[in-house]
Order: sequence, then structure tokens, then C-alpha cells
Amino acid sequence: MNEKSFEEYIKSGNCFKLILGAGNEDIDAITKFVYIYALAGCKFFDVSASINAILSAKEGLKKAGKEGCICASIGTKDDPHMSKCKIDTSKCTVCIRCLQGCQEGAIVFCGDTLKINDAKCIGCQKCMKFCREGAIQTYQKEVDFEENFNEIKDYTDCIEFHITTSNKDEIYNKWEFLSKNYNGYLSIALNRVSFSNNDIKDILSEMFKIRQEKVMIQADGSPMSGGCDDYNTTLQAVATADIIRKLGFNAPILVSGGTNSKTAELLNMCNIDAQGIAIGSWARKQVREYVNKDYFWESKEVISKATDIAGNIVGLSQVF
Repeated sequence: MNEKSFEEYIKSGNCFKLILGAGNEDIDAITKFVYIYALAGCKFFDVSASINAILSAKEGLKKAGKEGCICASIGTKDDPHMSKCKIDTSKCTVCIRCLQGCQEGAIVFCGDTLKINDAKCIGCQKCMKFCREGAIQTYQKEVDFEENFNEIKDYTDCIEFHITTSNKDEIYNKWEFLSKNYNGYLSIALNRVSFSNNDIKDILSEMFKIRQEKVMIQADGSPMSGGCDDYNTTLQAVATADIIRKLGFNAPILVSGGTNSKTAELLNMCNIDAQGIAIGSWARKQVREYVNKDYFWESKEVISKATDIAGNIVGLSQVF
């Protein structure tokens, strides 16, 4: 998809973005998810800012015979998307309650103990809520911002900047760096967990002084909170979009963070002007059982069923 077509797509009101997870480096799964959703009509994919993840997404598009845009997510130092979980085996009693909380299938048995597959872990910390022994801890992946950017910039159509820090100097310095060094679209991801309404206004105001062209905003209600399909789960995402739109910034808005099949309906009920919806956990969850099939690529039936489900999700995400 060329830049003009991409720009038209994200401004259309029918934009759907599949979020693969900024911390997700499960290469095989990324290829399959992109393949399924590309067949289902998705043209926009958000992946980890790693060459392997980006190339895997491109491979999914190639296998599907479709065009699409790849967005890579990078962030501030304390970005929760860059965190991972690990199990302290000295505390773990192997009660397996944590398995109930992990929607990514990242927790597996290793002999008589449990471990977390680092490539599959997206740092959502849902598993921690199920652990009664305090055996699960988080750690932050150390990534050099500029080195990471230089590695992936030529392989992407869009770069998304996740903002979670209270250090505004870091925010503006990194945004200025991106603005000067990247000619493609930049997406600003802001959430209501990290910032008040006034913070959002002040931060966006300063960022738009630096760059206004080729900018979009991701209204990230509550990051990595998806999984349930109800109005309450998507409420913060819709509310964040409403707040940002009323601030008057002239940029396309995508709604994210707890998004599901109810998001478009709630946006329309509230008459909130958004250009699209980005769905991660919930969208992946709906087709994961098919992606996990060992014979996925050999089974037309498996691919067809997964694509039908994905097509319904893409269709339900149209904003009118």
C-alpha cells in the first residue's frame, strides 16, 4: 500500500488495525495472525519494533497475497509493553492458577516446573493476579531508543510512540528525534492510566508544536486490558477518544486499549468521531486456537474458519 492509499485508509472511518503486541516476538504466531487478518480485510498491523517481528508480519502479507502497512511500536523507558514476566521457581508451587491469566500461551511446563516463554510474553501482568505465592515478577527489557529506531525505520510504514513516563523532557526529546528522522506516519499512543486529561492536553499541545504533518493519535484507554467482550472493558478507550477529539487536534484517532466487538457500537452511541479501531488481545484470542494448530498451513478448513471469525471482527470494527 502506497503512502497516499495508507493516508486515505486511516482517515476513512473504516480503519482497522490488528495489534500483535509491542512485546510479542513469537515469530510463527505473528505470521499466522497477519495472514488470517489480511485475508479477512485488515490492512494495518502493529508489531514489536524488532526486525524479526516486522519481517514475520511482511511474510504473513506475502502468503496472503495482500498489501498492508506495518507499524512498529517503540516507547519511553518505562513502557509496560516492553516489560516481561518471569517465574521464581523457589516460590512457585505449580498450582497452575497463572495459566488461567495468560491469554498468550506464554506459560509452559518445563519438567516439573513452570516457565514463561519470553518471546510470547507481552508483559500484560495478568498472570500475576492469579499467583497467590508472589512467584511472578516483572523485568524491563533494555532497548536503546535510537539504535532500535535506526534498525527498523526502513522496514516500516508507521512508527508508534508509546508514552507512559512522567518525564516530559524524555517525551519531547524522543518525539523531536522521531519527527526529524522519520518521513513516514507517526502515531502517538496516550492512555488514561498514566495521564490525567490535562496532562494529555499539555503533552499533545507540545508535540504538535514539533510536528503536525503525518501524525495520528492512538487513544489507548487502558493498555493490554483486552480479553473480555463487554462495554465496560472498552469504556476507557472510548472515553479517551472522546477527550482527545474534544481537545481539537487535527489528526486521525484510532481507539485502543480494551477494544472489542462493542467498541464501534459504543463510539457510535456516544457520537464520538474516531477514524478507526485498533484491537489486540481480544482479536488474537478469537482465532488463537486455529493459529496454535500444528497443521495450520496444511488445513484449508482451519484457515477458512479462522478467516471467517477475523472477518466478522474487522466488520464489527467499522466506525460510521
